[in-house]
Amino acid sequence: MPPNHDLFENQSVAELNLEFYEELMTRRQEILDELDDEDTRSDEAGRLLKALNSINKALGLEETVQDDLIAEWERELDAGRIPDLNKR
Repeated sequence: MPPNHDLFENQSVAELNLEFYEELMTRRQEILDELDDEDTRSDEAGRLLKALNSINKALGLEETVQDDLIAEWERELDAGRIPDLNKR
């Protein structure tokens, strides 16, 4: 819908934000359900994890990473520190 549509113009910014976050939370749960499904292929799981990380970031939640070491490196980089890449 265009931004000048009546559904947009007749809602407050708070109502639009609430709707946005409701949609994000709904999509987040759908992705989590798909990742729990045993039939999900690895290439699709990678795409889903990327989408989940994007949603988590928008919601202010911690990103979901499969590898704990990579997650630690990313936290170090986010904090402005150089991670120890030799750590195993």
